[in-house]
Amino acid sequence: MFSSGIISQPLIETLEIVKTNFPIYKSKIQLQLINLISRILCEVPYFESYESSFDIAKYHKEKIDFQKVVVNESTIILAWKTLSSFDFTGFRLNFLVESALRYLEHEVVEVRKTASVTVASLISRNTAFHQTSSDTLKSVSNIVEKLVKRMNLDPEYRIRETIFLSLDKNVDSLLATPENIKFLFFAANDNFFEVRNLSIKTICRISKFNPSLVLPRLRKNLIKILYQLEFSTIPELKEDSSKILTSIVQNVQVEFLMRYVDPLSKSLIANVNSDQVGVASTAMECLGELFEVAASLMADKIDHLITVILHSLQSSKKLSALKLLGKIAGSAGITTGLYVKYPSLLNIFIDLLKNNQSSFVKKEVAICMGRIGAYDPSLVSLNSDSIAAATSDVVLLINLPKSDEFYAPTFCIRKLMEILVDSKLDQYHLLTIQTVMTIFKTLGSICSRFTGDVIPTFFLLMKSPAINSQMLNFYFQQLTQIILIVKIGMTPYIPELMTLVFKYWNSASNSRIIYLIDAISKFMIEELKEYFPTLIPKIFEKFESKNNYDKEEPNVELKLTVFEIIIRLSVHLDDYTNIIIPVILQVLNDDSESVIIQAESIKTLGKLFLIMELDDQLSTITLNLINILKKNANTQIQCEILESFYLIAVKSKFQFEVFIPLITDVLNLKNLSNYKLEELFFKIKQKFDIYEFDNIQTAYEGTLLNFEQLSIETSSKLSTNQTRLKKVWQVSNFNSDDDWYNWFRSFSNELLLQSPSQSLRACSNMANIYFPFAKELFNVAFLSCWNELNEANKKNLVSSLELTLNASSSLELLYAILNLAEFMEQDNKPLPISTNVFAAHSLKCHAYAKALYYKERDFLNHPDSANIDSLINIYNFLDLTDSSIGIIRYHEKAKTPGDLDNKSYYLPTSWYEKLNKWDDGLVAHERNLLDDESFNVYSTRNSMNFFSAFGEWSKVLQLSEDCWNKASLSERKILSPIAASAAWANEQFNLMEKYTETMSDSADSLFFNSILALKNNMSSADAMPFIDKARDYLVVELEALIGESYSRAYSVIVRLQMLAQLEEIISFGSASAEKQKVIATIWNDRLSGCQKSFDIWQKMLRIRSIVIKPKNDLTTHIKFSTLCRKSGKLNLASKSLLSLLNNQPANGDLKSLDTKSEDPRLVYAICKHLWESSTNGVEKINIIKLLKKFCGEFSSTIGIFKVNDINQQLSSLHASWKINLLSKIFTKLGDYSLYLQKDNFSKEAIPHITSLYGAATKCSSSYSSNNKFALANLEAINFFERNTAEANLNVFSSYVISALKGFSKSILLSHGRNSLQDTLRFLSLWFKYGHQPEINEVVVDLISLIPLATWLQVIPQLIARIDSTSIYVKGLIQKLLMTVGRYHPQALVYSLSVTSKSEKPVVRSAALTILNEMSNHSSTLIEQALVFGNEMIAVSMLWREIWCEGLLEALFCYRKRDIDEMIFRLDLLHKETDKQNPKTQNEIDFV
Repeated sequence: MFSSGIISQPLIETLEIVKTNFPIYKSKIQLQLINLISRILCEVPYFESYESSFDIAKYHKEKIDFQKVVVNESTIILAWKTLSSFDFTGFRLNFLVESALRYLEHEVVEVRKTASVTVASLISRNTAFHQTSSDTLKSVSNIVEKLVKRMNLDPEYRIRETIFLSLDKNVDSLLATPENIKFLFFAANDNFFEVRNLSIKTICRISKFNPSLVLPRLRKNLIKILYQLEFSTIPELKEDSSKILTSIVQNVQVEFLMRYVDPLSKSLIANVNSDQVGVASTAMECLGELFEVAASLMADKIDHLITVILHSLQSSKKLSALKLLGKIAGSAGITTGLYVKYPSLLNIFIDLLKNNQSSFVKKEVAICMGRIGAYDPSLVSLNSDSIAAATSDVVLLINLPKSDEFYAPTFCIRKLMEILVDSKLDQYHLLTIQTVMTIFKTLGSICSRFTGDVIPTFFLLMKSPAINSQMLNFYFQQLTQIILIVKIGMTPYIPELMTLVFKYWNSASNSRIIYLIDAISKFMIEELKEYFPTLIPKIFEKFESKNNYDKEEPNVELKLTVFEIIIRLSVHLDDYTNIIIPVILQVLNDDSESVIIQAESIKTLGKLFLIMELDDQLSTITLNLINILKKNANTQIQCEILESFYLIAVKSKFQFEVFIPLITDVLNLKNLSNYKLEELFFKIKQKFDIYEFDNIQTAYEGTLLNFEQLSIETSSKLSTNQTRLKKVWQVSNFNSDDDWYNWFRSFSNELLLQSPSQSLRACSNMANIYFPFAKELFNVAFLSCWNELNEANKKNLVSSLELTLNASSSLELLYAILNLAEFMEQDNKPLPISTNVFAAHSLKCHAYAKALYYKERDFLNHPDSANIDSLINIYNFLDLTDSSIGIIRYHEKAKTPGDLDNKSYYLPTSWYEKLNKWDDGLVAHERNLLDDESFNVYSTRNSMNFFSAFGEWSKVLQLSEDCWNKASLSERKILSPIAASAAWANEQFNLMEKYTETMSDSADSLFFNSILALKNNMSSADAMPFIDKARDYLVVELEALIGESYSRAYSVIVRLQMLAQLEEIISFGSASAEKQKVIATIWNDRLSGCQKSFDIWQKMLRIRSIVIKPKNDLTTHIKFSTLCRKSGKLNLASKSLLSLLNNQPANGDLKSLDTKSEDPRLVYAICKHLWESSTNGVEKINIIKLLKKFCGEFSSTIGIFKVNDINQQLSSLHASWKINLLSKIFTKLGDYSLYLQKDNFSKEAIPHITSLYGAATKCSSSYSSNNKFALANLEAINFFERNTAEANLNVFSSYVISALKGFSKSILLSHGRNSLQDTLRFLSLWFKYGHQPEINEVVVDLISLIPLATWLQVIPQLIARIDSTSIYVKGLIQKLLMTVGRYHPQALVYSLSVTSKSEKPVVRSAALTILNEMSNHSSTLIEQALVFGNEMIAVSMLWREIWCEGLLEALFCYRKRDIDEMIFRLDLLHKETDKQNPKTQNEIDFV
């Protein structure tokens, strides 16, 4: 093989096979092959030149005599490749390579490239190049130096780029020599960006080996790049700068980067708002990397960036914006709080998932949602975004039957308007407008009924600040076309249209506006009249110079249009002759004007003179025409002048006689004649009657009014090619989702092309380019074609749809067909497909509302257990618990065989599972197992589900192991997900791997595989493919569910958060301690924003436990146990707490724990758990004893041996968690002691309970401790009030004072939130016991501490006690109200003005006293309030009504024979009337 001296690819492959299968020949093959390569590359044998360690005798024995070695370009390339790929372990290849370095300069590009790649890869990965001997180091240094030079000197930039790509970080130390650094910085200025970028990456990597040489020069480069990014006007340079900055951020030492975070971020943020998508995207990418490295220094820029990101998410920069948002959420610790601070963010995410085509965008949305976290759905408030608000006036419900001929065009127009107002779809706006115009042109004048949808939208977009002049001209052009189509149908929009015309007169193309005015003048002159004062000068101010109109428009045509407008409007332009005539004469006398324009201006003058009153302009016009006639020899102009003379003479009659000699002289001079004109001149001279005027004027005015009248037309119906349509809807054997997608796209487009509706056909081009639009029109197009199909084709089409439902795995396609079925049913044309089929596929698509509709219809026909089970399942998805309970009760009442399948007395256990009634379900399930002990996969799965709900993972695992061998493969697939979860919970990773292998390819199986990969090897290379693929599955599921509601998609978002946490776990192991703390904080923040569900928390904590053991994350796991306890999962809470103990108690009984050896927070949590799980008074007493024991032990450890010691230790422990925990312990002891006394509250227990709460308030000034302290004292007060015999006045007063102090402190600590109840209790105690001097003094002091705003919510209660019998209480109330009135007069004035009218003198006097005090600083307000109050009283009760009521009362007294009372009431009426002067006419008439 070797003796031929030829190297070939088959030879190399054969040697590789022999070496692998026959190891005995390995050394011989290596030796001969390296020798052959050496002879090819170096022209000498390998041993003779490079090696001295081999056995010479052996070498000569095995040496082969080569013939002449074949050396050409192909053999050289293959030799280099073999040197890199073949195993030459033990050979010192560096000397061979060094001798062959001349190939780095070979004239053939491919040879140089292969040699460079091989040398670079060998240096990076071959151990022979990393030996420490002096000769090896010298050799390798020489190779590296030459290779670095080739990075700069090779003329082919691809080779320079390839060398950089081939050198990895293993060579960095060799590159960090002064000479190499110099050449690397040369490469940083390469002409090609790829080389510059790679060189900067390499420089940043080697900076740690030689910082003194690298960093100063790198600093200069960084400043230069920042300068270029900030001031360059070339977008490509800005993009390159951002990319290079990204490379620096990713590779340079963090210490160096920290100094430049501020200038870097400022320059990048300034470019994020760039209109250039590439510039903004690269800047966002660099900012994302900067956040990962220096998130703490970027915290102050987050708010501004999020605002920019929200705007970018609705533009073409959305993908980059999503990536940046994901980086911020994953690095800066901004999690679910984003949804609170920026409520529109979640709406934008949902919109991107529902309405975006790009799978990359949807995946980035999923990544962002996972990193931000699964925000509790009960706290989510979805608000309408700006786009929806903008379209609210455009897109309305179509109140037309679907069979109506106008339904399709109305639907098309409104969907097109939705696209038009969506700024994210701006690339389709031009095509959208063209489609609208096509619909208008095909429909003709009947499209005037759609102007209400189109014209306001056009106006809205034309008013946008972002609109450019090109689009503005386009809109004006389309509006002109619409006016020509709908004619007077545009009348309602003329005012707003003219406003836009004047607004953009100097911005838009004048020609477009002139043509628009021309179109309006043809049909709506009356509507245009009011704008003449502004419009006419604007038209002619541009006409004064021939070059003022747009150069892109033909000047002649535009001026002719202006003349037509003037003639058309001339009847109404008598007031503007001083503007019009001079301009026309100026054009007429301009020799540079074209003959056509001059001729038209002459003709216009004649016509205007005929129509308008221009007698005062007769001389000017005529003399100008005579002068033009004298000097112009053009025949056309001469003819037009003579015709104008005729019209002017006809109109002016005998006034024209003075000009006849002048005109005659010119005619003779020019040798011109005109019989009609000469005849008219003769009549004028002879004073004959001239009848021509009436005939000419009547005929001409008739031409002015002869424009096309509006006619209502109906668009003709087009024919449908059923054969072609049938060919498209036929379903073949499709193998992938792409096949089904292409079929759906083709079918949708063909429906539009074959639709009998002209409007739908007009949309076919737009739909073909933008497929979401085709999907929007699918139902309408289907219905229009369905009505044209014969019965045979309808049956064939339904068969294709059924086959699609059953065969397609595309959720998008299934959902489209389900929507179609609903649409057809709304038009009373349901598709003849079984409701069972629709229900099953609705569930498959997660369209639970649709599934419910079809399943309930099916249930009415077949009310059996299977349908009930399906309904409960759907109700569970829709959170319709009441409906589930209702149908179960219906099932229980069904006693007769004919009603329901009533085989068993007990309900199926799966129903309990779906209703989350785990306790009842477990009992029922165990009962069913006793009746049937045979293996059933569904029964087993139910058992596993019930046990998992209680955290009994050991039982789940035992059950799965017991039945695993009995189950078939399909049954194992059913059991494997929950079995894998159990194995994971029990850390049985071998079993977990076994179960995962059985699972079908799904998000769950991929998730478990990623867990196993992380457990076996904490490497992104192993776990990330599983995580990425799992996310792909979840994106599809999320897209389907998020359209229904956030709540229904919540479980998917939770799983996305779990995937995000797995990604962070990969980086957690290699991160610094500081970074690990940041990651742990992010996890805690996400978890706190999640739904308070023990199941979700358990999953999250289980993932976290891969890198953080529960005992090292005590606080979070204690919170989890509390959540389990509050959820009623006491067994799961107990297991969680046991797992946190350092010393496991005997038999796992928490009651026997050693309180001294455990963390105090854990002991406290265990005591609370034991109290919750205790069932009788004895157990509760023992728990109180345990808690007291622990309290004593714990307090002694922090230097507190009695309550009085607390104040002494507060200075050193005030900010410590220990003193706060002690406060909680005292509070809980008080709660438990109070609970035991609830039925038998005794005098002896009161001091003990209040002292416990008092101790808690001394330890911590929290709202909870102070509020409970106050409530305990209030309970003591109530006890002594009920048992007055046991009350001691001094003791009783002390409880009142303590309660008042406690409530006042609670009010202060509530910070104004929910303080009403505490304030009312404070008032109650004050009003009841404030008459006592010592209590009054305390109240005075406490009121001065409580914020004034607190009293605003109890103003009615304060005013109601304004007449208190206690001097202390009354005086203090008045003083308090005066103080409130000084700062909040508006809160008191109306209540006091009403109170001042009280019949009680004491109340009235007190109110007036306060009002008088308030008048010193708020006199105007008081005066106005009193006037308003008096007027309201006067309006509410008229004098006539007062007298009628008084007389009735007097009559009632008379009938009772109480004459004195009768006289008193009548006298009172007279006195009240006499006191008031009649003011209103009603009062005057009454008097």
